[in-house]
Amino acid sequence: MSLKPNGLARAAVRFKPASFVGTFVALMMSALVVAACGVLLETGIRASVPAERYANAPVVAAADQSARVVADTVDGTEVTEFPLPDTARVDAGLAAKAAAAPG
Repeated sequence: MSLKPNGLARAAVRFKPASFVGTFVALMMSALVVAACGVLLETGIRASVPAERYANAPVVAAADQSARVVADTVDGTEVTEFPLPDTARVDAGLAAKAAAAPG
């Protein structure tokens, strides 16, 4: 069985060039989005950030990175922890308290 071209694609390009260009641009943009997602995935897999800036620090103060909900139940008190969506910041006044502490 041999395939004979019927000229349908050529006729579509000849009579509706805007549709062909629009389809071509959409295909190229989707390929660009897929390639960009692949680059971001590869970067995320290979990237690592060592904690070198804390290497020579004598003390590191950090806030708790989770929120706790305490609920009274029939069985007693139940504590549920949820991770915070953003990094919790330490109060600036804590530095003065830490500097005043002996040792």
